[in-house]
Amino acid sequence: MARIVGGITTSHVPAIGGAIAKGLQNDPYWKPFFDGFVPVRHWLSEVKPDVAVVFYNDHGLNFFLDKMPTFAIGAAPEYRNADEGWGIPTLAPLAGHQALSWHVIESLVNEEFDPVTCQEMLVDHAVSLPMALLWPDQKCPVKVIPVCINTVQAPLPSARRCYELGQAVARVTAPLNRMTAFNRSDQRSERLSPTRSSSSVGHIRSRKADAEPRHPLADSRCSTVTRTEELPIREVG
Repeated sequence: MARIVGGITTSHVPAIGGAIAKGLQNDPYWKPFFDGFVPVRHWLSEVKPDVAVVFYNDHGLNFFLDKMPTFAIGAAPEYRNADEGWGIPTLAPLAGHQALSWHVIESLVNEEFDPVTCQEMLVDHAVSLPMALLWPDQKCPVKVIPVCINTVQAPLPSARRCYELGQAVARVTAPLNRMTAFNRSDQRSERLSPTRSSSSVGHIRSRKADAEPRHPLADSRCSTVTRTEELPIREVG
């Protein structure tokens, strides 16, 4: 059975990518921000996840206003980043987990969700920057399943519907033998002042510490980090 072990909240402000590229991690302005991820990386080294289901919003790289699905899930062998016009370097491709992607997609359809399935998918800074913050050597050890949620063009999915999506993801992965944690790549942090955003990054929330367990995927942009032992689902040829 799956076991949710905790959650990680991250920002994906494009300026983070510029700071990483320029080596500004120890700059007085940026140091409080990057220092917030040191205990997160220590925690990840102990938990050792191998799959990340990344809940995020696309900023026009893979989807645009003419084609904007409410929910879209990647089922590709890898996910590439591309130039978005922010002036930040593109990062190395992230490996996908096709078998688990198809399991999630098929199970969510059975749960009355109707996600768009993407067997080719570009991922933008909302995915690449959180991965770079969690694994700064940019040698990401986890395979990725991107779940894109429309936060751009009306009609938007309600908070309740996003919450239900999180509950469904937990249900469809529960029969598998894995450990699960959560990470939110949150666009709302882009509206905070530097002082407030620096104090809120890199926060770990343990499921054991929750007096009243609340599903971390209630937010619209999250990453589910999982530990896979045995995967009793079909492989994709």
